Amino acid sequence: MDVGLTRVISLFYIAIFGPFLIMALVNAEIMGVQLDRSYDIWVPLFLVVVSCGVYRRTRWGRWLAYPISLVLCIGVPLGTLLGGYM
Repeated sequence: MDVGLTRVISLFYIAIFGPFLIMALVNAEIMGVQLDRSYDIWVPLFLVVVSCGVYRRTRWGRWLAYPISLVLCIGVPLGTLLGGYM
């Protein structure tokens, strides 16, 4: 796999999940659902940290990205594209 493509996709992950992390930090409301900082911060935080690891080409980032990519493949069509490329 091309290293440059992996970096681009990890930046997409950060661009997608970074705003969710910020919204969880400020307890925002999304489509009538109030986010709770103590509970809803963990998944976006984990995804942003793993994406940074993939961007830096670390071994732990790559291995943690595999299961995340498999789960994202369920979300057709964008999740399938991002998960498949990662």
